[in-house]
Amino acid sequence: MVVVIIGAVAAVVILVVLLVCFMRKRAKHPFGHQRMPKITETEMPNQQQKVNYSSAIMQSERRFSYAQLLAATDNFSPERKLGEGAFGAVYRGDLPPPPPTTTTEQQPVGVSVAVKRILRVNERALQDYENEIRVIGALSHPNLVPFVGSCSDNGELLLVYQLVRNRTLDYHLHGSDAAAALLTWQRRYKIALGMASALSYLHSNQPRVLHRDIKPGNVMLDEEFNAKVGDFGLVRIIPADGASCPMTVFGSSSYIDPEYCTPGRASAASDVYSFGAVLLEIASGDAPAADEFATSRRRNAVVDRFRALYAGGGGGAAALVDAADRRLNGEFDEEQMERLALVGLHCVQFDHRVRPSSEEVLGYLQGRLPVPPLEIKVPRRGAETSSTSRHQQAVHSLISIVE
Repeated sequence: MVVVIIGAVAAVVILVVLLVCFMRKRAKHPFGHQRMPKITETEMPNQQQKVNYSSAIMQSERRFSYAQLLAATDNFSPERKLGEGAFGAVYRGDLPPPPPTTTTEQQPVGVSVAVKRILRVNERALQDYENEIRVIGALSHPNLVPFVGSCSDNGELLLVYQLVRNRTLDYHLHGSDAAAALLTWQRRYKIALGMASALSYLHSNQPRVLHRDIKPGNVMLDEEFNAKVGDFGLVRIIPADGASCPMTVFGSSSYIDPEYCTPGRASAASDVYSFGAVLLEIASGDAPAADEFATSRRRNAVVDRFRALYAGGGGGAAALVDAADRRLNGEFDEEQMERLALVGLHCVQFDHRVRPSSEEVLGYLQGRLPVPPLEIKVPRRGAETSSTSRHQQAVHSLISIVE
């Protein structure tokens, strides 16, 4: 009996010791549940290696605690807010570096991140949150905003992305500083190529991934003006056995594929349409607000103007250069301008079946594939009015618009 008691006491003592060791080990690694990669002194001989360490932190999705992200954003300070949309607000966060593992190791650097805070936490928000993590966590491309991690503690839904510091394409085209720091044509074409590459990657992924909200405000730019497509709150996977899938229609009204609205089915061609509208916006520098070319509040005036230029007067592709951004003062490659605008028009064709694939779009913009001629069939006035009416009804009664 005494032996049994002594054995039980010894077992309890061993368990307590193991528990204490485990807690001390976790205290040394406060950066989520995954242990950070160990960097030795020989692996970090200079400042450049410190930058590489920051990149290493970004390589795998992590689970953050609410306390970590609260501290990183100064309690979600308004001064740190980068923007706000229909689904949530985004804050700049600064994660402290992990402690050195040796006394001789150089001090690691911290990481700046963008923390997306879901505003309305409900069942639908939770589904979208889990979907975004599941889809984006498996993607990796130089023209996609890198996903870092997440947090679902304290009744909050938080997503953490790498911070891209140079604002958005929308800001550089239409923001308050757009005139003072004009986006040059070289940079515009570089951005278009980067977006096309990202879209081709998403659509060639297995299974295929739809973004569903391609627009200038969702394209971040780094210091070298490389495009980083972000905001994957509406991203969806197409089943392997289907080219499209039924779903509630979301997206920004000026960039929505009209065929997406009516049947409520999204496909890769829907993303291509949105990208085409962005290409024409890059070429003209104009925001898609209603003007004399728009027959509907929901129609994209920039798209309508390019269609009119191409179809009217027999000008063809050469006439598209007339819509180039006046702020460029003619300082652009006319061949590239014509190509980009013509590709944009191919993307926004009314019939999704004749739109190019995202892979073809990339080939056109890279100059690897010749851009085929385009025939724009202008609808009869009555037919256009009927089509516009159906589009309007679909927008107002079937879909949720995310501006």
